Amino acid sequence: MVADGVISVVDDDEAARESIMGLLGALGFASAGFRDAAALLASADLRRTSCVIADFRLPGMSGLALCAHLAECAPAIPTILVTAHPEELTRHRALRAGVRCYLQKPLDPDLLLACLGSVSRNRTGGPE
Repeated sequence: MVADGVISVVDDDEAARESIMGLLGALGFASAGFRDAAALLASADLRRTSCVIADFRLPGMSGLALCAHLAECAPAIPTILVTAHPEELTRHRALRAGVRCYLQKPLDPDLLLACLGSVSRNRTGGPE
């Protein structure tokens, strides 16, 4: 369940990463921040991660590639993809790849909360 773990935020823009983490804190969630996918994957926090919020455009491994990698973990770690440059084709590709939500920056707190609720319901087997 999302509330039981850490939400890992992966964004190379420090201000954006801190903003998302601040929003998560205001919503009552614990979070950890990472500048890129490699930093998250090398971190001990990965074991405690219940959900990842990743920027689509990251140096090295993209947010979408990170999502694909996390989907292969046991158990799979749900990913929310965020972008400042939303494109409908990218959104469809991301959702087909298993991204739980595709959100535009700056994040709308209500949309983020709804998305996190959806992730929690899916992880616990509750209704969609």
